[in-house]
Amino acid sequence: MRIFIALLFPDRIIHELSKMRTVLEELNIQGNFQRNDLLHLTIHYIGETSDDFLKKIISKIKEIDFDSFLVKTGIINFFGSDKVKKVLYLEVEKNPRLLKCYHLVIEKLNELNLNIKQIDYIPHITMVRNAYPVDKEIKELHVKALDIAIDKIHVMVSKRENGNLIYQSLDYVDLN
Repeated sequence: MRIFIALLFPDRIIHELSKMRTVLEELNIQGNFQRNDLLHLTIHYIGETSDDFLKKIISKIKEIDFDSFLVKTGIINFFGSDKVKKVLYLEVEKNPRLLKCYHLVIEKLNELNLNIKQIDYIPHITMVRNAYPVDKEIKELHVKALDIAIDKIHVMVSKRENGNLIYQSLDYVDLN
């Protein structure tokens, strides 16, 4: 099982993200557009995990005691060089509460001897994979900034069913 830790969004935010995706489609951008049920904010990707280790991960994540918080979206941006297809994403502003949540998750996972290095976390919501054509002007596209209330941290599984990518929440911890 491929496991990751993520923040999920309420329906009204998914609806707004869907409208942004439509704007990108109207710009004749080609690629693999994220379906609504795949939209999320990754905190950390763990990767292939056994059932036994998954239980330990869930147990550690459930130990997190943290208050709910808000995140705010920014501009459309991309990963990738000029010569390759890109990943288009919606930036999520780094704020102290989001960064603290990230650090708490990494701290709990490291208690399981995962030895995860704390990197320069780039919070984002993937909108399109293998996107083309994309140029630097995409950053000038006006998109509505969204305030998103975060009240749960989810342990997620990524799997394929009948050829379709599925992200499923296996468990979560409520934030205060």
